[in-house]
Amino acid sequence: VVAMAGGDAELVRGEHVQHAARDGDPDALAVVDEFGRWVALGLVNLTNALDPERFVLGGGLAGGADLYLGPIRRWFGELLYSPELRPHPSVVFAALGEHAGAAGAALLAELS
Repeated sequence: VVAMAGGDAELVRGEHVQHAARDGDPDALAVVDEFGRWVALGLVNLTNALDPERFVLGGGLAGGADLYLGPIRRWFGELLYSPELRPHPSVVFAALGEHAGAAGAALLAELS
């Protein structure tokens, strides 16, 4: 992964990790899994407080939806408090991917 960033670890970006993970690099896959755990932890905290029906993830994360969705859902199930006592919200990625926020902002401006 560092080689993809010109040999400088400070320049490693999410796109480098995603590319390496898709190529099966075990270190990149471990990073994806750990990232999925942190995202899931945030979603679990929101679930414990608000009991939402669905989480729709977008932004730059959507570019790696095929990599992240599995770990996020797995970790979510493991971290959720009393999973047998509550419905689990669905976790999906925005249909517009990384452009979802911009499209929503444009639509909001239209409504104003």
